[in-house]
Amino acid sequence: MRTFLLVSILAGIIIPSAVFAQNADSPCLVSAEDIEATIPADEQDEQPLDGRLGGQLPSWNNLYGNGRQGDDENIRSYALDGCGARVEVYFAYERAATITLYSDRPDAIADGTLRQPDEANWTQDEALAIARNVLPKDSELFDHETTETGTVFVPGESEVLGTYSAQERYDLVDATGEVGSLEVVLSLDDADDVFAIDVRLGGYGDGNEDKDGDGVVEDQDGDGVVIESEERESATDEERSGSPSPCVFAAAESENPLDARLGGTRDGFEARYGAPIREDELFIEYDIEGCGTVFVGYYEGIITDITVFSPREGDTPYLEPDDADWAISQAITIAEGFLPLDRAQETTNLDDPEWVLMDGTSEALLTQVPAEAYAYVDNTPAQGEYQALLWKTTAGDISWITIGLDVEEFL
Repeated sequence: MRTFLLVSILAGIIIPSAVFAQNADSPCLVSAEDIEATIPADEQDEQPLDGRLGGQLPSWNNLYGNGRQGDDENIRSYALDGCGARVEVYFAYERAATITLYSDRPDAIADGTLRQPDEANWTQDEALAIARNVLPKDSELFDHETTETGTVFVPGESEVLGTYSAQERYDLVDATGEVGSLEVVLSLDDADDVFAIDVRLGGYGDGNEDKDGDGVVEDQDGDGVVIESEERESATDEERSGSPSPCVFAAAESENPLDARLGGTRDGFEARYGAPIREDELFIEYDIEGCGTVFVGYYEGIITDITVFSPREGDTPYLEPDDADWAISQAITIAEGFLPLDRAQETTNLDDPEWVLMDGTSEALLTQVPAEAYAYVDNTPAQGEYQALLWKTTAGDISWITIGLDVEEFL
């Protein structure tokens, strides 16, 4: 059984919250009265998922400091003032898929007495207000129900989440519902206050039981609410390869944010993905499962550009539609797998008929990639910057992706 977050620290490994990244401007320092049901569109910034469900790992780290990584490389722990003992985030393909917040009761987490009432627990209104701070800014929540097992399920949806996410990300965490659907789950103590909050993709329903009344709920339906084992099992390559995209990215073996990514080294790329299947004066091609055709360009052993073509079998021109092409959300996920992990990024032009534009900066690119590499690919180099273009067919899907150190200015 694959297991998830909510009581992943019930194994007795308790780490003081001071160990985790903190930020004095934490969004949880609010009251229920301060939270609108949905933030008006004209008050949303251009990155409505940053530090929220569906947000990229770099956006979480940029806002709250580098989260502590445990045995599972997909899980990060953060400390946000006013958000309880800790915040755990599970990232699926580098975007937040499950966010769990615990009330400020580390001892109860350790000894399994979470269901006992405590002043540190939140009221249900307070818990929903806190959840609002890590939900997409355009989220709409619907009527909810309380189950006999002391759990409140609040379904919802987000249009922007549906734009930037992908079915593969939902499948990876066993989430049901359409892409863009979400759910808030409140775990209640015996006084009907909240000791833990789950904010997650999709909807799961209630298949869990608290058999012995200790607040430790077995994950009967594989929905990722709570666990008894010490850690969540990472998705296997076999689980990841169930669909043609996004690419099956190998696990990172280095903490360098450029490892096997744009700006990284050829040695690092080939250590993760193997030797090229073709190399000549014009092309260096690699075979990465689910990626179609992948070409990588180098300058003195440094990755300067990556081009990915959808896995078409015929000779259809790339501006014409093909069943193998990617949805925009899938293509964004693929591009993110090759971009620096420490990136600060803006994705625009979603409605443009020709391409989607992903511009950004990276401190690692600025400090690790020499000026000569930028000058090699760009007449007007901008060190530390990068650009990805997702090229559309006439049907609006993506047939190929270009990623590089060279940055084009579009009027």
